[in-house]
Amino acid sequence: MPLKWVVTAKWATEIIVRIADDCTTGAAQQRIQEKYSIDGTKNGTMEMFVPINQRNPKLVGLPEIPLEERVKARNVNLHPKHSEKTVKKKEKEKIKFNKKKKKREQA
Repeated sequence: MPLKWVVTAKWATEIIVRIADDCTTGAAQQRIQEKYSIDGTKNGTMEMFVPINQRNPKLVGLPEIPLEERVKARNVNLHPKHSEKTVKKKEKEKIKFNKKKKKREQA
């Protein structure tokens, strides 16, 4: 595998793991039942799933991962010559800003 595909492969395996987890716990079936009614006469075909909202049939996907779970906790004990990656730093600052914003709204 070329080195440039490693990140893509990690994302692909993460998505497959999440799909498998949702299927085994039954969370995927619950999301399908929220959007579709199941017709038992047409078992084994895609026609058995009838959208509840006929005007706007929506696809069922994986729920979004919260930003707090995607970004690891801040590492304060960095060596003086080491630094955080810019992307992670921006995401952490975004989380910190959102928390401040919520506190301001509550006040």
